[in-house]
Amino acid sequence: DFLGMGGSQGSQSASGDDDPLITEHFGSMADQEDLWLLPARTLIEFHELLPFATLFSRKRLVKWIPESKRSVVMISHQWSATDQPDPKMRQTAVLQQLLHHMASGKVAAGYQEFGERKTPSLEEQRLCLQWDLWYDYCCLPQAEIAKGCSAKLMCQLFHVLELVIVLAPPMLHIDGSIMNLHSHAMRGWCLLEQMAATVLEKPLLAVTGPKSIFGLSSKGWMQTMPHKAKFSISAHQELVKQLTLELLEWKVNSLDGLHGDKEQWLLYTALAQRLRPDSRSLASFWERYQMTPARLKETSSRGFSPLMLACVEGNYSTVQLLLEA
Repeated sequence: DFLGMGGSQGSQSASGDDDPLITEHFGSMADQEDLWLLPARTLIEFHELLPFATLFSRKRLVKWIPESKRSVVMISHQWSATDQPDPKMRQTAVLQQLLHHMASGKVAAGYQEFGERKTPSLEEQRLCLQWDLWYDYCCLPQAEIAKGCSAKLMCQLFHVLELVIVLAPPMLHIDGSIMNLHSHAMRGWCLLEQMAATVLEKPLLAVTGPKSIFGLSSKGWMQTMPHKAKFSISAHQELVKQLTLELLEWKVNSLDGLHGDKEQWLLYTALAQRLRPDSRSLASFWERYQMTPARLKETSSRGFSPLMLACVEGNYSTVQLLLEA
């Protein structure tokens, strides 16, 4: 069952039994920082979007603990102003209305598979007001946002979340530009959050209106890595790059260690290598993919050739050597 609802025992992270692969790579939850979340029932009461400090002082936030049976849902959204994500409550009002509609059974996302996960059923979606939400402005001190929240905290969030909702109703930014699903995918943090859902095989749903929610397939980050997208605060670029590499390295380790999907392993190894400045020699290339020069013109079952992998890496020197071979 999705999200540990409807009488199920809950997800591994929610029940305290961490996924061993994620725990090994990202670290024990006991070593992480406090993760504060906003109950969905609190969000639907908002008449204005309140910052972390206000919500914390009013005791409206909850701290995630391993024993929690409540589900963690990330709200991924583009800010519509520089100092406040939604000053006119246009985005938030759409989410509030959608949660009401889902809880009453009037709206539901259609069935879609996301790796080993799937879209929640209608019955499970009706329990949406029991979710605990990660909404950056509400759940993170603004001083932390300004300097770049810690990689450790974000890894913890990625570890425990069960669902990512892209909140992208069409609207205008304060600067007059159009905000929608397309513009959302051009922002660094937004693209990282879409990537996290894909890499960790979490359901990724898009909300474009109070009665519009559907599954979203995100592959754009494979072409433009999140740290190469747009940022309002340039200092965040390096943190997003670090988190991107962490996620890719976890994926490579999980595929190599348990799942045995050679094709996926080849792809994610190449994507991770794109973020590493070292190991650009031809000898290290062959070693990285457990290949030999004799396999230069061979392709895998899904068409991955050594030349294609070098292109995915962005390894121009190796591409040149392979073309000359």
